[in-house]
Amino acid sequence: MESGPCGSALPANEHISGEVNGSGAGVSGPASLLGPTLVLRGELSFKEPLVIQGQLHGSAIGTGSIIIEKSACLSGKISAEKIQFERGALLDDVVLTGRIQRMSGK
Repeated sequence: MESGPCGSALPANEHISGEVNGSGAGVSGPASLLGPTLVLRGELSFKEPLVIQGQLHGSAIGTGSIIIEKSACLSGKISAEKIQFERGALLDDVVLTGRIQRMSGK
């Protein structure tokens, strides 16, 4: 375990995917999830919706939509058709490309 820039000890280089239903971010049906305890360093490409709750340091480039939840910590390039982010998400040196929408936090 290592300490990430968000201040918590998290395992590195893990990925899960599956159904995300009613996540509060308006996603229903198949989606990929980078959960709150996961850290990904490198390049991530995607076609279906992607929900980020954990840490991403690198790039996420895809044709689907991306939802950045308030627990997320990101650095790098994010490119998608539609990017939604909750107030409170930690965005450090991030370049966003696409239709951007800020969601109200809970």
